[in-house]
Order: sequence, then structure tokens, then C-alpha cells
Amino acid sequence: MCHRILLSLLFCSSLIAGSDDIRPNQLGYYAQSVKRFVVVDSGSMEFVVKDAQGRTVRYQGSLIDAGTWAGSGERVKTGDFSRFSEPGQYVISVADKGDSHPFRISAQVYDDVLIAAVKTYYYQRASMALDEK
Repeated sequence: MCHRILLSLLFCSSLIAGSDDIRPNQLGYYAQSVKRFVVVDSGSMEFVVKDAQGRTVRYQGSLIDAGTWAGSGERVKTGDFSRFSEPGQYVISVADKGDSHPFRISAQVYDDVLIAAVKTYYYQRASMALDEK
């Protein structure tokens, strides 16, 4: 039984996992902000932004060769979809790399990170009791 659950979890995680070769800001982007990403070792010259649920193409763009990153030795291309600003959950798709990990476009994209960062100060106090909240 335990093996079936483990196999199910591994299978499901592979369905939602994205390509590590496509590197958007996984926290997300503000609607009116610059929206760029990097793809490594790709022969493709185009990308699309797709709705994460329906996989409907919402934006198409070109990849620009940015050369080789000295630190990693990876050949990189960049993509820019700043003109696309509709809030929602999306993935970037590159023909020879598949889909990226999902990301959001939202006016509240960094709210959860801000709350978590501020909460760390509560737990880093010294010399006083921590009340459970």
C-alpha cells in the first residue's frame, strides 16, 4: 500500500513539474512589470506563454541569443513577454524544452513572500516568550 502511494505521488509530481532549463521568476510578475526569462541550451528561436490550466496559447515571442554564461558554461537565450499583462497562472513553453514551472502574473504576486519575511522577525526575537499565533 505504501509503495502505491509513493508511486502515485511520484507520478503526480512529474505531471506538475516543469523544465529546469526554462527559468522564469517562479514567484511571478506584476502585470505592468518587465517580464523576462532565460532558457538554457535550446535550439529554439520562439516561445509561447500558455495558460497553466487549459494550456491555451496566450502570447508568442522570440528568443534572443545571449551567449554563454561564464559562471555555468550554459548557452543561454532570453525571452521577453512584458507586453503580456493579463493576471493569471501561466507556463512558458519552448519547443525543445517543454513547459516551465508555473508562475503568476498578479498585483499581489509578492504578498505571500512579504508576509513570510515579516513573520521571521517574530520568531527571531530573543529573551521573550513566543506566543502561538
